[in-house]
Amino acid sequence: MGLVLGINGSSRKNWSTGKLLDSALNGAASTGAETKRIDLVELSYTGCLSCFACKIKGGESFAHCVLKDDLSPILEKVFEADAVIYAQPIYHWDVPGRVRNMFERTWFPPFMYQKDKMITAYKGKGKIALIYTCNIVDPTKVSYVEETNKDYFRRFFPGEPEVLWSTDTMQFEDYSIMAGNQFDPEQKKTHYEEQFPIDLERAFELGKKLLY
Repeated sequence: MGLVLGINGSSRKNWSTGKLLDSALNGAASTGAETKRIDLVELSYTGCLSCFACKIKGGESFAHCVLKDDLSPILEKVFEADAVIYAQPIYHWDVPGRVRNMFERTWFPPFMYQKDKMITAYKGKGKIALIYTCNIVDPTKVSYVEETNKDYFRRFFPGEPEVLWSTDTMQFEDYSIMAGNQFDPEQKKTHYEEQFPIDLERAFELGKKLLY
């Protein structure tokens, strides 16, 4: 049926972001797809080192990242998979550093500098889905994150990326013991208990349709 790869960019493997990713993968599995989840926090790797080995014509690493670390085999799977789901929280108004490092090494190697146009040395074959979690209520405040990432993925993968936002999530179980008074602990808990199950179902449905 095909492989659906799930990339979890959260530091906490089994918190909101991980749960949404699992639900999306379960949705894909319900259609007969093979699924595999990868937690970036378990891997040791860096971002792009700007060595440009991927740009040398006829070079051994042409259009591929020359670095050899825990991320290297994952990058190959990303371009071979029938669909890839990236699940990531928003930290400090952007995706976490480990996610950004993976994006750099996914997008830059196949990108070739050409006048007046974008050339890619090779492209992935699968559909892309982007799941975001954030503590804020209004995701339009960080819409630039979604638009930038969608623009890059359009260049290297077919079709329009699917996007799901889960907002006003809970960062921790007990807000009352944390410094700061921006959030109402009871409101947070009530919203999460009511909305998050809906978001899990939305993620499941997203996963179901990825290979169709």
